[in-house]
Amino acid sequence: MDDRVLIPTRSAITSSLERLTKFVEAGGPHPAEYDELSTLFDEIAMRRTEGDVESVKAFAQSSRGAFNSTQTNQGFVCIRPHGYPGDFEIIDRIYTHWVSPDPTLERWDHFFQRSSAAKAVRARKDYCHALLRDIANSCPGGAQVLNVASGPGRDIFEFFIKHADLAHTLRIHFVEQDSKALEHASKLLTPFLSQITLEQNNIFRWRTNQRFNLIWCAGLFDYLTDALFVRLLRKLAGMVYPGGELVVGNFSNRNTHRNYMEFGGWNLVHRDSTKLMLLFERANIADASAHIGEEPNGVNLFLHIRKASF
Repeated sequence: MDDRVLIPTRSAITSSLERLTKFVEAGGPHPAEYDELSTLFDEIAMRRTEGDVESVKAFAQSSRGAFNSTQTNQGFVCIRPHGYPGDFEIIDRIYTHWVSPDPTLERWDHFFQRSSAAKAVRARKDYCHALLRDIANSCPGGAQVLNVASGPGRDIFEFFIKHADLAHTLRIHFVEQDSKALEHASKLLTPFLSQITLEQNNIFRWRTNQRFNLIWCAGLFDYLTDALFVRLLRKLAGMVYPGGELVVGNFSNRNTHRNYMEFGGWNLVHRDSTKLMLLFERANIADASAHIGEEPNGVNLFLHIRKASF
């Protein structure tokens, strides 16, 4: 008879979650602790296995609102109240530097808003503004713009506010699958409804005979498999006027807070510039050239496809 006592083994992730619990008990990280917390999420990602799902859920449920409440940004990411990650509301929170009004939670949001991902999202808004300025200046008689998976619409709203001298030359069509996102954008853009049209549709199913001087897609392609990426790229490129441009964003591997995002279930397909150019070549778009741009942080890359002028 074997009299040995079997002692349950601790999961490799347990000690990391215990350290994370200490941050919860302290009410979130202080700036001096940001690097330590980022490293901790990296450790959790490396140690996490399929068997750790329940441990992570139990941690989140006892996190005093940090990861189980929409009163923080990361809690919003974890809960996904609109049913999908990266929805219009969390993007708008990032654009507006939203921080929880609850003083016991606000330190979590200061950390969130200083993450490389949040900075990159805000920087792509500025990138969009530069594109709109260029197309408005190059088409003084008027330009047609398509905004794909348009989200909260704040990038366009802020452009209209800041560049009233150029905005009147643009007509922008929004295509967005989420009706709540369109409702939000419509309310935000009420002063400019004469310059925009909004349509609820799945971009893969959407059909139009219209052509555009600029097609902008900030945050859809890094949710797509390579096959869907190529399929949609080819479709959108076919809607661009000769001399016009299609620009799509994609997060790169320089996103140093990727594991922090993915802890909350916000998963993206990160691609580097070589991969983006390879997908462009695979799309086999006639009469087009491409190059890669990036926002100042180097986290969000942009594939530019220019249609030849005839």
